[in-house]
Amino acid sequence: MFLQISKDAEDRLRSLLLEDDMPCVRIRNYTLGCGWNTSIILGVSLDEMNEDDDIKVEVNGITYIAEEAILGTHGKFFSIFINDKGAISIAKVQ
Repeated sequence: MFLQISKDAEDRLRSLLLEDDMPCVRIRNYTLGCGWNTSIILGVSLDEMNEDDDIKVEVNGITYIAEEAILGTHGKFFSIFINDKGAISIAKVQ
């Protein structure tokens, strides 16, 4: 897994990890909507690692994890940044 992380996103994630006392940042799917209007988007959450299913990479002292299935679906290259609304976002890098 390869991650490109903006400095402001890294600082915010580091602060959240310390505040919530969680060990890792998880790259995951989120489902939005319902029925015919459902979409799946990438996102991040704070979580613990599952040794059996997760792949991990450490960047500047922060451990990022993702299930192998997520990487199989979305690829292994991601960019994490703060979007225009001030939220942490993640995008696949082609």
